[in-house]
Amino acid sequence: MTAPEGIRLGTVLQGRFRVLDVLGRGGFGAVYRCEDLRLPGKHWALKELVCPEPALIDEARRNFEREAHMLSALRHRSLPVIVDYFSEGESTCLLMEEVEGRTLAQVIEEEGPASEGEALRWALELTRVLDYLHSQDPPVIFRDLKPENVMVADDRHLKLIDFGLARHFDPEKRRDTEAIGSVGYAPPEIWEDAAQTDARSDIYSLGATLYFVLTGRPPSPVYGTHSLAPYRPDLSTELETLVLRCMDPEPTGRYGSAVEVIRELLLQISRTDDEPGPSGLSLREEVRQEVVRRPQVSSGPVRVAEAEAPDSLPPGRSQRAVALPTWIPALMTLVTLLFVLGAFLGLRAVWQVSPMLEEEPHAIHNPDKEQARRLLAQGDLRAAASFLDLAVTRYPADAEARILLSNTYALMASSDPIRIPALMSLTGFDAHEGYRLLHGIAAAQDEFNKAGGLDGRHVVFDLYDDGSDTVKILELSEQIFKNPEYLVVLGPFSSQRSLAIAPLFNAARMAFLAPVASDPRLWEAGHYVFTASDSNFPRVRSLAHRLVASGYRTAGIVVDRDSILSSSVAGYFRDQFEGLGGQVVCDTTFAEADFSQALAELREANPDTVLFSDYRGAVLAQFAKELRKAGLQAQIASQTAPFTRDLLAVGGSAVEGLLLSGYYYFDSPRPETQEYVRRFRQLFGSLSTSHLDATAYDATRILLQALANGARDRQSMRDYLASLGTEGGRPPYSGVTGTFALARRLDQREVYLVEVRGGTYRLLEKDFR
Repeated sequence: MTAPEGIRLGTVLQGRFRVLDVLGRGGFGAVYRCEDLRLPGKHWALKELVCPEPALIDEARRNFEREAHMLSALRHRSLPVIVDYFSEGESTCLLMEEVEGRTLAQVIEEEGPASEGEALRWALELTRVLDYLHSQDPPVIFRDLKPENVMVADDRHLKLIDFGLARHFDPEKRRDTEAIGSVGYAPPEIWEDAAQTDARSDIYSLGATLYFVLTGRPPSPVYGTHSLAPYRPDLSTELETLVLRCMDPEPTGRYGSAVEVIRELLLQISRTDDEPGPSGLSLREEVRQEVVRRPQVSSGPVRVAEAEAPDSLPPGRSQRAVALPTWIPALMTLVTLLFVLGAFLGLRAVWQVSPMLEEEPHAIHNPDKEQARRLLAQGDLRAAASFLDLAVTRYPADAEARILLSNTYALMASSDPIRIPALMSLTGFDAHEGYRLLHGIAAAQDEFNKAGGLDGRHVVFDLYDDGSDTVKILELSEQIFKNPEYLVVLGPFSSQRSLAIAPLFNAARMAFLAPVASDPRLWEAGHYVFTASDSNFPRVRSLAHRLVASGYRTAGIVVDRDSILSSSVAGYFRDQFEGLGGQVVCDTTFAEADFSQALAELREANPDTVLFSDYRGAVLAQFAKELRKAGLQAQIASQTAPFTRDLLAVGGSAVEGLLLSGYYYFDSPRPETQEYVRRFRQLFGSLSTSHLDATAYDATRILLQALANGARDRQSMRDYLASLGTEGGRPPYSGVTGTFALARRLDQREVYLVEVRGGTYRLLEKDFR
């Protein structure tokens, strides 16, 4: 059997992909379903260039190649994953993820207009992917958003298809090269010679698509005449207003960006109480619970199996790191849909977060990643890379999957990679904060490997999970320093475990760099102990000054009795607060989130303010809820770093008025910070940056710079780290989180005081002392 004017069914391409069925056919392309002979049971979609007009073949091929290159650089849950692009015989083909389901047009035609809840759900998905496309550099304008170009999967999630008309926005161009679009869905400027389409053009098409979804009627091609009320009198005024504003004939009358649409959608979703969707949850709960619990991570290294790259790579791909073709770095680019708030984008002094939109990147269960682990254990790098590519696309907040993907590509590109053990807290009570270090490590690894590595050697991070347990970290430490391949360790997470392993690493004469451990005793713990953090003292001092200046005169202090750092912070706050004329009237403790004793003592002392001495946002939020439930209205302050979503999500109204201090501010004018936030968003979408990932990024870059500056053994690595910020040595490191040294306290970072008001973080002041 032959597919008309196309590939014969049963043909095997690239010695691997057998063509099974014809899925669809358009004017310049045919799409086939094919099976992967190397991965039994795996199917892909194969798009072939088909051009019936010989005179148009060159233009069609250019457009087809543009679509291939554009898609290969994009990674988003609502976009198909590109696997390969090749020519064989007379066929030019694009291999991509198979998107099973029906088009949005077919769904509406078969099921009728969507409910308001489902329309909001779909609107949010479409707007998130548009925001992702528009945030590329340069921005990608889709130009042909319509129901026929949106696939609805069996789980009712959406994917955009057919990038044939998409293009990059060029601010130097006054108009588009071609005026092409779909009548009714294309904005008026797409037909005008004097205009160039931009992000607002896609917003018009979004509104037109929602118009169809809600009414079941194609939008009229007569601009400015649309109304939903005659066909859907049951719709809320807010949703109709949103759709019609998107469809304003004048670009200036529409929302200025997809982010603005997302904000409005989230506000509407927060007020809905719709019926459960396919997941069994209401839309509000669905948005809140977009990630679920992850399985336990092995305590040993999450390490790619020692295996050679495949003997034969597809045409155009090289095993040499210095000669990687453009599509491999593109596949390594992780980007993502805007899962929760885009509110932090474009804001200056306010970080807005809705409590219903909690992110839990440490809690992701990612089946594609687990399948990749099994393939890595078998040494099948290519197959593992395919699953990991899907893993980071479907679960963009999964930094562990991102590191595994970079590790896999590093082994495929370099026969002798640089290995660095990362000793992290990925499970246990520190997992929520500890996991966030992986995002900074992943960002630095991505940057280093894409730049070609060091003399063609890419970096691989072997992940060790200490389970937030001191006994386990001692066992893992011995495994690590006995491995001669390792020159230095990145980690651990906490001060307590850093102090516990310090004697072992000093004896082994091997350095470790703890990104965020801040107990002041670390700077005296030995010649091989380093931290990228500063002490908490400047932050605590700023809190004490602010509280006294605001009129608070009596304070209670709540300390985690199992934490060394908590006790040292509390002691310093007491000295500062009392030195300014205040009085500490209650000094109490808690253990394992049991606040009963502390609450009883605070109720009796009735202080004006309470310092909660703990770094964990979720624990602070729970304490605040129990304090308010007990009827105590004292001002709460803490050294917990601001701008984390778990604090607001768990605490809700109980954390209103909370006073925090931190060294990192996402909207700092520092060029290093601005560039980091931009790259972070490209990798992890709407996941908010924090001091945890930012400091881990700085720490990782320092280790990679040490290698670039000639550190080739453990002693030279230690000497490089010790030399930063010392007299006669190298200058202090200046990075995303400020200026600091590793072997001694500089305390030169800026301190930011932040207050929670109206469910948002609000910057109060900077303290440069």
